[in-house]
Amino acid sequence: MGLIKEFKDFAMKGNVVDLAVGVIIGGAFGKIVTSFVNDVLMPPIGVLLGGLDFKEFKATLVAAADKKAAVTLNYGMFLQNVIDFVIIAGVIFLFIKAINSTRKKETDLPAPAPAPSNQEVLLRPVSYGLLCHFNPYQNSGTMPVIGLLSDTHGFVHPKVYDFFAGCDEIWHAGDVGDAETAMELAAFKPFRAVYGNIDGFDIRADYPRFQSFISGEVKVLMTHIGGYPGRYEPEVRLLIEKEQPGLFISGHSHILKVMFDQKHQLLHINPGAAGSSGMHRVITFVRFVIEGKDIHDLEIFEAERNYH
Repeated sequence: MGLIKEFKDFAMKGNVVDLAVGVIIGGAFGKIVTSFVNDVLMPPIGVLLGGLDFKEFKATLVAAADKKAAVTLNYGMFLQNVIDFVIIAGVIFLFIKAINSTRKKETDLPAPAPAPSNQEVLLRPVSYGLLCHFNPYQNSGTMPVIGLLSDTHGFVHPKVYDFFAGCDEIWHAGDVGDAETAMELAAFKPFRAVYGNIDGFDIRADYPRFQSFISGEVKVLMTHIGGYPGRYEPEVRLLIEKEQPGLFISGHSHILKVMFDQKHQLLHINPGAAGSSGMHRVITFVRFVIEGKDIHDLEIFEAERNYH
């Protein structure tokens, strides 16, 4: 069964199907071109050349003797095939050129915007207005305050405790690093997490790959490797369409992002990397308030990665 499944996956890949279609259409098109050359072009050319047939040109290398046929160098046949090739190539060129000229010219599209830098944050105020001037001590208790981080890789920045002091929960978007890091954060605040690609069995035994839950009135979907609006991982895109979260959280890229997904009507947050391992130059983590269906008062902590 495994072999059959592998063959099915291979045969149904887009490139293989496209190749098959191309071969079929190419074969049919080749017959049309050959007929056009042999039946339409070559007869008048033969008349102009006085009935000259290049196929008859040949040089005898060994004359026929007894019952042995002569050995000939059929350079006329080769010359005829070269001429046929040139004519067929020219016809194909003109045919494709005619087809392309009938197509509606596409309007020039503006160049895509450059990818956001490590420190660029995209905000969209809709119902997820992101406000500053965060004061955690004004929390009435009915609006959960969330501390969000990712990619600690076994390192807890000392400022985490100050920055998350007024938070009700800490959420971790994967690559925790080790069980000691998870226990340290869980001892500080109620702790939710998903495992990441570098996490071992000690983390995977306690935390799932995906977390789907409700906070306030917001449905949250959290995983480590998920992409971002317009570039979701295929499995995550299907899960988003099924679960329809209002907040999608992922990590892994070590790039801080806050983006509103207009198509799926959700807010995406990637808190960047809170650890000291990786290619990032700045350590980041965030905190925000969930009030009913709204997410607001988002604030970002950042520090140079060489902080110890």
